[in-house]
This record gives sequence, structure tokens and C-alpha cells, in this order.
Amino acid sequence: MKKFTLVFGLFLLKSLVFAQKNEILVFEEYLKTVSQNHPTVKQADARISQAFFNVMASRGAFDPVLASSQDLKTLDSKNYYNHQSTELKVLTPFGLGFKTGVEKSNGAFVNPEYTPGTLTYLGVELPVLKGLLIDQQRAQFQVSKQMSLFSEAEKASVVNDLMLDAAVSYWEWAGAYLILENLNENLINAQERAALVKIGFTNGDKSAADTLEAQSQVQSIILAKEEALTFFQSQKITLARFIWSEEQVPYLLAENVVPDTRRFVTLYESENIDDLIKGLATFHPDLRQYTFKLSSLEIDRKLKFQSMLPELKLKANLLSKDFYSFKSSYSPYLTNNYKFGFDFKLPLLLREGRGKVKVADFKISETKLQLQEKTWYIENKVLQYDTEMRGLGRQIEAASQMFQNYNRLLGIEQLKFFQGESSLFVLNSRQNKLLDAQVKLQKLKTKYLQTYYKVLWSAGRLTE
Repeated sequence: MKKFTLVFGLFLLKSLVFAQKNEILVFEEYLKTVSQNHPTVKQADARISQAFFNVMASRGAFDPVLASSQDLKTLDSKNYYNHQSTELKVLTPFGLGFKTGVEKSNGAFVNPEYTPGTLTYLGVELPVLKGLLIDQQRAQFQVSKQMSLFSEAEKASVVNDLMLDAAVSYWEWAGAYLILENLNENLINAQERAALVKIGFTNGDKSAADTLEAQSQVQSIILAKEEALTFFQSQKITLARFIWSEEQVPYLLAENVVPDTRRFVTLYESENIDDLIKGLATFHPDLRQYTFKLSSLEIDRKLKFQSMLPELKLKANLLSKDFYSFKSSYSPYLTNNYKFGFDFKLPLLLREGRGKVKVADFKISETKLQLQEKTWYIENKVLQYDTEMRGLGRQIEAASQMFQNYNRLLGIEQLKFFQGESSLFVLNSRQNKLLDAQVKLQKLKTKYLQTYYKVLWSAGRLTE
């Protein structure tokens, strides 16, 4: 998002408006507060924390495991067998497993597979075909990391939507405030004019009808002002739903809190549309979610492909009758003091593996189509709001010229009226035209600022 040229150090900047001391709710700090304290953001943070601990849990599959067991039998004071085993196993993220342990066996009927006395060993297990590149534990770990990134992109998407709602509400409130301020200024002018007409009537220069005409204009503006005041207060209440304290307590804005209206004087310039579209894949959180989802599906496909491979697991152990001496184990041909084995399994028809791989392929293809459709939809949204914003800019230029013309006409008509060359009806008509032009111009500016943030929202840039 484009950097703001004005930096405000205070959340509420004190100023004088309507001859009383008000507090200005600075827009940038307002958005910062929303992004930090709103419950929706806190919920997204909680999901990120859950994803983090899911990664930790999946990494636990590679934690070292210490196991110990004892099998003992005595009968009629006779030691049938006593077998004790303590083992430490480590499974690495590369598929290679290590183990080491100590076995103690004695007794008249000890299992022949066990070596009497003390036996220590160092061993290694390696899947040569199936499971060499990936297995269930490694796949789960990799997927959990992708889901952690997915949860961060999901939070960015939530914050992006929240920032748009907050910005649109703020500028609606700010626009309502300026319309109310314009009505106040017009009311003061109408009241001053009515007072002058009354003096003229007292002096015999104006008719009774002129006083009624002037008073009717005052009452008409008062009615419009009350309507604008109600809308302004309603928008302030709407805005308050975005404002939460650090303690997660919502609160309504005080009566003397007003918006920062300086942005209406110098509107934001339109963004470079080509740069926004080029950066969609990088910055838009919804598209990034698809990227992480595709990565997870690719991992799942690799795991499913393993079902088509023969299973061959090699196991080798160096043995020692003493505690880790391995005196006779240094022969390059392992001719003594070793234990070796392998497990082999081959699915003959491969139907399970082929079926799972095809399902995984279809899921990937479906997600890629969804990504393509979502990308095109977002590009259209960016173009749509950019076109709308540029059109509003042209309308603002025309409305500004119209307002200036009506303002000049009102000044001329007012001078003619007090010179007796015009009627109060025409003068009031000029003022009403001016007021309508003011309101229309202000609504256009409000919509322009709202659309500016819709452009950034559609490009996924409100989280920057």
C-alpha cells in the first residue's frame, strides 16, 4: 500500500472544530488499532498458533525414543528366564533410522534367539525403495509446515477484508461529518440573511413575504441538518464496532471525537494498475493460500506414489558381548559380530497405488483450475475498481467546477438582492443549488476514497 505522506504520532490529535475542542481520530492510527486489537484478528492469530503447534507435533515423529522392557519368570525358586532390554531409537527426517541398546539374558529356559549374558548393539534401518524419498511421517511434517504458511495467508486474507470494512466505514463517517459541517455553514449564512431581511422589513425596505421566505429557508436547512446529524451519529456507532482496546473491550467513541478530513483536500492518486496485477500471485493472500494448498497436494501425491513401489528395508546391527567394545567388528567384510536382515514386499497388481495416484492427480488439476479462475476473478476486480476510481476522479473535477460556479452565482445573486435587483426566492434557489452541489461533491469524494481502498483490497495490499 502506498505510504502516507503525513505521519501522525498521536492516536487522537487535538484540534478546534465548531469553536469547541474536539479530538481527531487519525485514520492511519485507527487502522493500526483495528489490525492489532480486533477479535477477528485475534482469532486468526489463534489459528496461526494452532498451526505452529501442529508443526511441533508432527516433528515429534522424529524425536528420539527410549524404550525399556523386562521379561522374568521364576517358579519353585528356579530361574526360568530373565530378559532385560533397553533401546534408544532415532528416526531422521531423511528416512534413515538409528538404534542402539543393551540386552541382558539369563536363565535355564531363555529364548534361543537371545544371547546369554550382556549384548550391546548399534544398528541402522534404511528403506531402499518405498519410503526412501518420503513416508507418512515426513509427509505429515511437510504438510503441517505448508498448513502453517496457509494459516498465515488465511490471516492476511481476514485482515485484508477487515481493513476494507474499517476503511469504508471511516470514510463514510468522515464524509457525513463534512456534509454536516457544510450544512452548518449554510445555516449560518441563511440565518444572517434572515436577520438582515428582518431589519429591512422593519425599515420598510423588504416585504413580509421576504421575511417568510428567509425563515422558510432557515427551517429547510435546519431539517436537512438534523437528518445529516442523525446519519453522522449512526455512522459513528457503526464505526465503533471496529474499535477495541488492548484488553479486548469494545467502546463507543466520545461525542467530541471527529474524523480526520484533510484527506478530502488532497485525494490519493490512483495506483499503478499493471504493478498491482503483476504482484497478485505474490501479495494476494487468497492466491497464496492456493499455492500452499497445491504444495500440500503435491506432497500427498508423492506419498501416494510410494504405494506403487516395492518395499525393501535393510537392517544392519553391530554386536558386542561387552559394553560397546565391538572388538571384532572392524572387518571390512562384516564376517563376525553382526546381525543383518531385510524386509521385502511387492504389490503385484498395483491397483491401490495407481488408484490413489490418479485421485491425487485429479485433486491437483482441480485446484489448479480453481486457482486460475480465482486469479482471473481477482484481476477483473482490480480492473473494475480502478476504472470506477478513475471515473470518480473525473466526476469530482466536473463537480468541483460546478460547485465553484454555483458559489460565484450565489455571491452575485446576493449582491443583486441587497441592491434590490433580485428576489429572495431566486437567492434561496441559488443557495439550494450550491448546497446540492456541495453535498454531491462530498459524496463523490467519499466514494472516491472508499474505492481507493477497494482497489488495494482487491489486490490484497491492505495488509501491508
